[in-house]
Amino acid sequence: MATSTLVRVPTDDAAALIALALREKGINITELFWMTPSEPHWKVLGLVSPDRDAPDGYALYGKIFAALEGFPYADRDFIGGRMMVFGERKFRKEIEMIHAGFTKLSEIGPYKDVEIAPIPPASEIRKSGDLSFIPETLSEGKTVRCTVVFAGFGGSGARPFRRNQGESELIDIFQAFQISSDEQDRIMDALKQNQPYPPKDVYNIGLDTLYRLKLV
Repeated sequence: MATSTLVRVPTDDAAALIALALREKGINITELFWMTPSEPHWKVLGLVSPDRDAPDGYALYGKIFAALEGFPYADRDFIGGRMMVFGERKFRKEIEMIHAGFTKLSEIGPYKDVEIAPIPPASEIRKSGDLSFIPETLSEGKTVRCTVVFAGFGGSGARPFRRNQGESELIDIFQAFQISSDEQDRIMDALKQNQPYPPKDVYNIGLDTLYRLKLV
């Protein structure tokens, strides 16, 4: 599963989101890690799934490609050429070595002399940033609508945003970010007056929560 084609290599965050998206689609991914073999010396994404141990385990690749169709963090050329899926039983020894802290394996799959770098799950990746609320025109029923932007520190390019259609969706964000009731009142008052609410605090939140809130 390798290619010389120039591809966009995912970040650790993107790789964790790929695994999270696959789990949502019913594909059981239990581990993920980077592999950098001595030849060719490029990064390959390793996934571990018990489904790969099944007699038709190779068909799992097709399911993964279909599940990631259109997923913004999964470059199709990368997934098609630099990703390998290992079964839990067949590669039990190698997986146990990775768990034990080995950063280099003499062999795994078709590769020799492989540098290993585990990737934490999205639930263990924390992101720091601030939160902005940008109002949209109030509906006839005075329903608050706004765009929410989470600006993660150290990021670049376009910032993810979420367009909310009502106050109930904002409550979900308030709860996830543990925004105090007083602060919630100030945010709602500003939005009802068609005023933006600029960042006030720095938040530290799990990548999986940002994904659930559609803020990544």
